[in-house]
This record gives sequence, structure tokens and C-alpha cells, in this order.
Amino acid sequence: MPAEDKIDAQRLLSPFYVMTYKSTESGVIARIEGEKLQVRPASCGRPLPPGKLEIVDADDNPLPAGLVGRIRLTWPAPKEQPADRSPSRAYPGDLGWLGGVPLYRRTW
Repeated sequence: MPAEDKIDAQRLLSPFYVMTYKSTESGVIARIEGEKLQVRPASCGRPLPPGKLEIVDADDNPLPAGLVGRIRLTWPAPKEQPADRSPSRAYPGDLGWLGGVPLYRRTW
């Protein structure tokens, strides 16, 4: 959602407006609300546990903050799984970058 629309939604609908970023594969990835929405309206919010959010290049290598790449979410394998099971990964299909605070942002 464009930054202006988020600010308008908070102003017109409710000061308690919450914006979440999620995918079918991984569920809720990040959320932003309240004053943080006013300060960083282009942001999709902070990544939520237990997943680790990374921005990766075309070869799946992590990129430094500020560079645009594919969004990758990684979370640990369930404890009841065999010890050799690797962590699960999801790629929502969006491009994004990590800000310096470290807020997660998505390109449109």
C-alpha cells in the first residue's frame, strides 16, 4: 500500500490502524502501527518472530541494508523434526530492502 494511503487510512478509519505484510506461504511477516506509521509511512514495519527476514540477490546471497532484492523469510525447523532437517524458507515474490533501523520496507 502506498505511504499516502496508509496515512489516510489511519487518519480516516482509526488512530489504531494496523498495517500488516503477509504471504500465503508464511503468514504475517511484518507489521506497523501508531506513531511509527506516521514516522515511516513507506515501511511495512518490523519483521515478526520467529522468522528471520533477509533481502537476497538472484543467487540467494544476503544483501546489505539499503540494497533492493528478493525478500526471503527463514525460520527454524520444528523441534519435533529430525536433527538433519534444514530451516524452512519462504519467498513471497516481492522485492524489498531493509532500512537502517532495521525496519523492513517493500517496493511497489
